[in-house]
Amino acid sequence: MKKKLARLLLSLVIIPSLGLSNTEIMIALTDTGSSLHIFQYQSDGNIPQIREIFSRKNLLPVSTFQTYPAKASLKSLLITAQQKLNEWHIAQPDNIEVIGLSHMQLLPPSTVKSIYNNIQNEVSVYFPQTPITIRTISGKQQALYGWLEVNYQLGKFADGKTTVGTINISNTATDIAFERPHAEQTIDEMTFTINNHNYIVFTKSYLGLGLAQARHMLQIDDFANTCYPTGNFNLIHCKDAYDKIIKNYAIALPTFKIKKFYTISHNIFQTYHFFDIKKPFDQETIEQEYINKVCHNPWEVLKIAYPATDETELLNMCSDSIFITQMLYHTLQLQPQQLRFAENIHGHAINWARGALLYRMTKKSYDKLGSVDNSLG
Repeated sequence: MKKKLARLLLSLVIIPSLGLSNTEIMIALTDTGSSLHIFQYQSDGNIPQIREIFSRKNLLPVSTFQTYPAKASLKSLLITAQQKLNEWHIAQPDNIEVIGLSHMQLLPPSTVKSIYNNIQNEVSVYFPQTPITIRTISGKQQALYGWLEVNYQLGKFADGKTTVGTINISNTATDIAFERPHAEQTIDEMTFTINNHNYIVFTKSYLGLGLAQARHMLQIDDFANTCYPTGNFNLIHCKDAYDKIIKNYAIALPTFKIKKFYTISHNIFQTYHFFDIKKPFDQETIEQEYINKVCHNPWEVLKIAYPATDETELLNMCSDSIFITQMLYHTLQLQPQQLRFAENIHGHAINWARGALLYRMTKKSYDKLGSVDNSLG
């Protein structure tokens, strides 16, 4: 009897509190892997209710889907999602959306089409009765969805509270989004209404200004080797080399007008965590007291000091930290008091997929603004 009661109590703990009227599976194809999210949602009030009830990810880049069938990358995610829905007595989700991020634009269209066909075929095996939408979103959409997610989790859409800006530095791009008080009629604005409040959001993605892409462009610079701890590290020369790359994008934004920016990039969080930078300091402190103190050490010393860190990752840490710091403090002119490094809010992981669903609910349909034509849905 006690064992049966224990099993019953355990089932009550692990099964989420359901009750919202719709269920959706969203699969995000990122430049570092894929993630699957199950949401329940409804929009019977001024602010849509969206609850994530399950998520899981893998570390297989989407580019592998062409060489290795999608089932090699998505099978375990889809099987687990199917099992979870069965546990919760949900026969089929109402919708499945597969979203390729802006890095998909760096792949040949024929490759993207092949990848999406493989994915659609694999998803249909496990959810044959569910409508499937597959699309590539633009960088500006990606930036907006991250902004929506952060402000939704912070409760900023209740009673028209002041929103925060967001910054994401992925492997392929730097995305930035913040609210504007008035429309300036530029292509980098997106508008929508939540809780009877009209939001005008500047949203921009600088494709190519991601960590991996910037490192690639760096290799043609005469001082490229000064960014790596292999005997020639020089912080000043490395900063100058990256500054030349960043200046090609002519970034000039009024970030000083925004009280708070959340950096929602795993890359930023992971890189600064490596250097034990626990909060935003000024640029000189970060560079001299943290980055330089580590990166001036000989390569062999660093390998001994960080035995658990992959050597390729270790090699890139110095370069990446300088690019991130130069972007945040020098290019965007952000002050320490404006910045907050975040991977989660109130204990919940930051998840731009929820932002995508929120935006769609405000528009009552799939938004095609900025989407790429290789979508299947």
